[in-house]
Order: sequence, then structure tokens, then C-alpha cells
Amino acid sequence: MLYNETTLDHIHRPRHMGKLENATGCGLIGEEECGDFMSVFVRVEDDVIRDISFVCRGCVAAVACGSAACELANGKTLREAVYITEETVCSHLGGLPSEKVHCAGLAVSALRHAIADHLGIKQEQERTPFIERLREKARRAAEEAGLLGTPLKVEIRKLPPKEAIGNTPERDYPIWKGKEGIVEARIMESAGQAFTSAPGDFEGELAGVLDLDLSGTDAAAVRNRGIFVASVNALCRHLGITGGTVHCRDEGPRECADDLARAVKAGSPNGCRIALIGCQPRMIEALSDGYHLRVIDLDPDNIGKPFSGITVEGEEMTDDALETCDIALVTGTTLVNGTIDRFLNLKCHTVFYGTTIAGAAALMGLRRFCTRSL
Repeated sequence: MLYNETTLDHIHRPRHMGKLENATGCGLIGEEECGDFMSVFVRVEDDVIRDISFVCRGCVAAVACGSAACELANGKTLREAVYITEETVCSHLGGLPSEKVHCAGLAVSALRHAIADHLGIKQEQERTPFIERLREKARRAAEEAGLLGTPLKVEIRKLPPKEAIGNTPERDYPIWKGKEGIVEARIMESAGQAFTSAPGDFEGELAGVLDLDLSGTDAAAVRNRGIFVASVNALCRHLGITGGTVHCRDEGPRECADDLARAVKAGSPNGCRIALIGCQPRMIEALSDGYHLRVIDLDPDNIGKPFSGITVEGEEMTDDALETCDIALVTGTTLVNGTIDRFLNLKCHTVFYGTTIAGAAALMGLRRFCTRSL
């Protein structure tokens, strides 16, 4: 991507970068814990911004915009600073590519939030983790159906690979390698499944599942999230909110990948840029011809290895892949491994795939692709 000399100067020599320790106001846009964010810090005396700085995680254009916004606001009165706009920042940089103009808006929003914080009129940004918002939606659905007050049991069990996905012709899926397992929840006659790297058994009331501790990154947290997500899938199936909560079998994964390739071809031109989050071998095969495909995976055994001519990249390349793609295809297991918030509200077209995300997609309005699930 081409940037002019002024923008490149701000990229390579950003002004006012770093946390301002004696700030009187701070504005944060985005999520510091996961995903892109911009923070602006101001020190105001006598209604004049005497010092200012920014911290961000994002693309190089975001760095340039943070630098430019701070340079424009430094030394200005608050009245002057609030009139700095997205257009002001772009003009100061000598123009930005159209797909990067939103970075200027990010910097301006963070600046205005910092000013509001200094004035004592800042409202806290909504930063509740996605899985906690899903918990409340699921609890509300269960309450409305009268399921929390009934002696309803949720039974969770780990499925052996052949029972989980059948006799697939290929054995390069994580479940065959022992990297992941599928847990299945049953509510009455309704089944819901979820992939997890820490499968475990569970038997108890639905209310108990909805009260599980879902925070953290250790094996116990991943186990709890797997139980919870499988149970949400079973609940949504039982209530008729969604179907497709049981994984496809035998030729299903290959057929689903072929369905996906047809859908992408129908809606996107050859040469579009796709980021596949999660190493799904059949999807790589189906999408590797005709598209600029990048694959990101957490499994160290996959990283650096070629699949259908595409070399799998590690987690550290996620932001770069998302920044440059037109379509992000994200595995639903991000809900179980605790990284899903990173893939929400992306500027690219985002679709979650797989059985694991079924209930969450239906309850929370996410796009989901999974044509062969049962």
C-alpha cells in the first residue's frame, strides 16, 4: 500500500507516542485486551492541552493518525481541539488511502474521549467480553422457556473421533491427531457439540452450566467454556433457535469446504484476499486456487508447514492478515479458546464457520457458515 512522504514520516517517526503518566484525561477506543485500540492521553492546564500522547495497536496508518492528531491538538485550547476532525487529520497527513480513513476517525474519537474524561463527563465504553454477553442471552432464553426452574440435567461427554466426525477419508484433522476433542451436551433429546482442546465430562443442572467460571486461559477455563458452548448449542436446538449443532461426518467436511468455495466464488472476484483463522485442511484445498489465501493457526505443529501450497502462519501474524484481507473466515472454536473478541467488529467481511459457533451465532447475530452439520 502506498503512502505519501508526510504519512511515512509519521509512521517512521511518530510524534507524542507513549503513555503520558501525569495525564488529566484518557480516551480509549477499542479493546486493550484483544484487538486493535487507540488511547490518547492529555494533560490540560487552564483549558489548554499542555501535553499529549497516544498508544495504539493496529496498522501503520493508525500510528500515523495517532501521531498527527496529537501534533494537531498539542498546545490548543479545548475549544480548538474538539474541532479537530477526521478530515483535519487526513489533510494534515496529505491524504490517506480511502480504506485507511477510518484510522483518522479512530484517533479523533480517542482524542475527544480524552477531553471528555478531563472534563469529568466521560462514559465508560462497553467492554463486556463476548462470552459473558452470550451467557446473559442464553440465561434469558432459558428463563423465558421455564428451563432454569425445572430438574433439567445437562450431560457432557467427550466423543471419540470416529463417533464425532465419522470415517473421514483424510486423517489430518486436529481431532484425529489428538489436538482437539468434541464434547457433546444433551438437554432432553437435543444435542449440541463443541470443539475444545480440554474436553471434560460434566453432569448437572442447566443453571449450574450457566454459572460456570468462563474467564481465564488455563485448561480449566477452556474446559468450562467447552461445556458451556456445547450446552448453549443444545439449548438453542431444544428451543428451536438454531439447527446444525452436531458436526458433519464422513465426507461432510470436504463437501462443506466445496460449498464454501462456491459461495465465495459467487460473491467475490478471483484474487480477493482471504484470511482463514484455523487450519482446516479441506477449506485450504478449496480456497487455495484463485484467491490470495493466508492461514493462521495456534498449533505449533502446523505453523510453517504447507497445506495445498499455503504455508500456515502463527498467531503473531493475525493482525497483519486481518488488516490486509477482504474476507475473514474465523473458526468457531475461538469462542472456546477465548480469543473470539479479537475477531468481532472487523472492517473486513467476517464469517464464523463450524458447529461450535452455532448457538452463539443465532443468539448474537453473527454470520455463520456450516452447510453440512446435522
